[in-house]
Amino acid sequence: MSGKKRARRGGRGVSERAWIRVYRTEALRQQKGKCVFCLEPLTLGRTTAEHVNPRAKGGSTSAENIAAACQPCNSLKANMSEKVFRNLIRNPDRAERRRFEFFMANARFRIFRRMALAERRIRRAAGLKE
Repeated sequence: MSGKKRARRGGRGVSERAWIRVYRTEALRQQKGKCVFCLEPLTLGRTTAEHVNPRAKGGSTSAENIAAACQPCNSLKANMSEKVFRNLIRNPDRAERRRFEFFMANARFRIFRRMALAERRIRRAAGLKE
């Protein structure tokens, strides 16, 4: 048997990577195609599976712990808790390391949040469903 991890779900040996793909797809659908942190619009091919509670800190690979994130947010978060990461995105001047990347994440968050607000206002004005 190769070095790939096998997770037992429903009595069958399925690779952990296959479950992550399923959870990532479902998370992307639930998040309406946006990064969980910066709200960047995502496609399935550009989406990464983010462990909300990092595996390095005891988090599991389960549907409840997987969120869809853009690659920059996922790699920047690394093994931080979700709360700490969100705080650093909102307040990048508090970051001790990788400050530039946090400023960029903050800019993405502000841009995409404004775009979502504008889209909602346009839909409401046009009488469309939100």
